[in-house]
Amino acid sequence: WAIDPATALDVYDVERSDMTKKVTFISDIDSMTFLVEPRRTYDFIIVHNGKDSCRTRISSLVSTAERVNAAAPFAPTIIPISIVRGKLHLHATVNGSKTLDLIFDTGSNANWLFQPAIDKGAGLTFDGFEESVGMGGAVSSRRSSTNRLRIGGLQWEQEPFLFTEKVGAHNDDGIIGYTVFANKVVEIDYDRMVMIIHDTLPTRAVSFAKVPMPSVGQLTAVAVDFSGNGTRTRGQFILDAAAGGTLNMNTGFAKSHGFPGPFTVIGKSASSGLGRGTRTNVVVEVNELTIAGFTLKNVPVHVETRAAYDEVASHGGTLNMEVLSRFNTMFDYAHRTAYFKPNGRFAAPFASRGTFASWIRKLVSEY
Repeated sequence: WAIDPATALDVYDVERSDMTKKVTFISDIDSMTFLVEPRRTYDFIIVHNGKDSCRTRISSLVSTAERVNAAAPFAPTIIPISIVRGKLHLHATVNGSKTLDLIFDTGSNANWLFQPAIDKGAGLTFDGFEESVGMGGAVSSRRSSTNRLRIGGLQWEQEPFLFTEKVGAHNDDGIIGYTVFANKVVEIDYDRMVMIIHDTLPTRAVSFAKVPMPSVGQLTAVAVDFSGNGTRTRGQFILDAAAGGTLNMNTGFAKSHGFPGPFTVIGKSASSGLGRGTRTNVVVEVNELTIAGFTLKNVPVHVETRAAYDEVASHGGTLNMEVLSRFNTMFDYAHRTAYFKPNGRFAAPFASRGTFASWIRKLVSEY
């Protein structure tokens, strides 16, 4: 969080919830704590350098999903999914638009629309700007705070979107961040190619391996173990269903754990996002990569050699779709717990040795 007198109104959206939450703003000289109730706003002014007034708002207007079918108010919602160019996709509408093909991004806490979605009728009313930092560096985007989002049998009435004129190489309509399901359990079944949204953890979760899913800012991660050639390393990697490839290891983690070190270099790759920067990587073959007690063999891992911009990462990197899609998963966002079970793709050979893209993400802190 940073104050800026030039910003007319700086809005901080609290992670959606049906319960009262405590939100604390911390500066270098003081802090303020608010007890924030759902569907309300809290305005205050911070005086910067004794003279500049910075108008700030905490907003909890962003709502949880409502079921369109009132006859089945507690039934799980089943959403068809697809894998397109290595990314997880679903269909949705925004403000009564035509059907949009959107990337579902477990590594983003924001929703994005690109120009193709506007062309399909997703009319946005802009009310500000927002700067985000992601794989490609910083990018400033127009913000639309109040929109109707519909995914399958679920609907949101106060959903914010960011808009940027830069689009992906394949004219994607946009991105749905995982936080639309922040208080739900998201089950992704790659055998059936469906995503199932639950209010509570289903009983069949007992057949899955359960692991912690700690927060990294407002994103979520799981532990990944690497072993081979006499070495063994563990790190926390952000879940990223919008990134192709297997796993992207950031520079700081790689240096502190001796990568590429004893591992065999088998190629090069590059990764980029909505910002202008590009990261270069070497691809190394890791003998064993283990998640939730399940081990994959001979995995090509992308080890970053040059970052797109200066950053201090509190995690090892991102865990991407070529690994994630080998497991049927459940993400219990309310309790920060993940569940993994190998599926029919688990033993398939890896193809990822080339360039891949990882999408924008914004890291903020909420207490």
